Amino acid sequence: MNDGERRSIILPVLLIVVGLALLLEQFGVWHPDWGEILRLWPVLLVLLGLELIARGRRAGGWVTALLVVGVLLVVASMAWPALTAGRRLETRTLTAPGLDADEAAIEIALGSARLELRAGAPGGPLLAANVEHVPGRSALRMDTETRQRRAVVRLDSEQRGLWLPLGARSQENWDVTVRPAFPVEITVALGVGDAEMDLRGLSLTRLDLRGGVGAYDVTLSERGAYAVTVNGGIGDIRLTVPEEVAARVRVDQGLGSVEIDERFEREGRYYYTPGYDDAAERLDIDIDGGIGSIRVE
Repeated sequence: MNDGERRSIILPVLLIVVGLALLLEQFGVWHPDWGEILRLWPVLLVLLGLELIARGRRAGGWVTALLVVGVLLVVASMAWPALTAGRRLETRTLTAPGLDADEAAIEIALGSARLELRAGAPGGPLLAANVEHVPGRSALRMDTETRQRRAVVRLDSEQRGLWLPLGARSQENWDVTVRPAFPVEITVALGVGDAEMDLRGLSLTRLDLRGGVGAYDVTLSERGAYAVTVNGGIGDIRLTVPEEVAARVRVDQGLGSVEIDERFEREGRYYYTPGYDDAAERLDIDIDGGIGSIRVE
């Protein structure tokens, strides 16, 4: 067969791959999530482009075959956790007891997740997290320690293998509660995902928000005097300051937008609520804007 009669090998290769996948599923060896797999359709464009490059060249068929196999292997290795996990969602509970401490620091660092954080029941554990995830895609981890009567709790999830964000089911769902009326410092960093945090009832000593790609919707606590640091990412961050709380906001605007509610009076880079100077307990918010938008209301 000459170069002009050379036929595409992409369709036969894909038929073989899909046929093997269906056969493995019939025998119960593999349980793929076909909805997730179909989201890889742009790979077809890559394969077609590679074949067009190889056409007209001597030994182009072998070159194309090797390129197709190579691309399929790379894609399969990157998406392996999603391809092998299927839809078998599991819920796991992580609990940090009160520990022998007078205050606490909670650090939450998640790659791709949706986070809900709020005050728990009085007298409950220091922290409780119900996590919905697919075990084949990530491994949950909680570390706890106590230093000089200060409890430190770290929550994160370790991705298994190279990972692709293939839709909503690829994200973990974290439902976290924190013991109210207990001095606590909270740090939250999300890579990709959304966070909804209702911090009313918590006795915060500090709050550190590190934005990624997503949205933060945070209602601040009405208790105590504490500082809030916001490092904006690419997404949107909205902070709600309770009406009864005196607050000062400092803004160092980035490439995005920062909007401050009209009840704050502006003086240079600072915004004040009425009565801030005379308040015994007051809130200080320090904003370093990112590419997204930040709103304080």
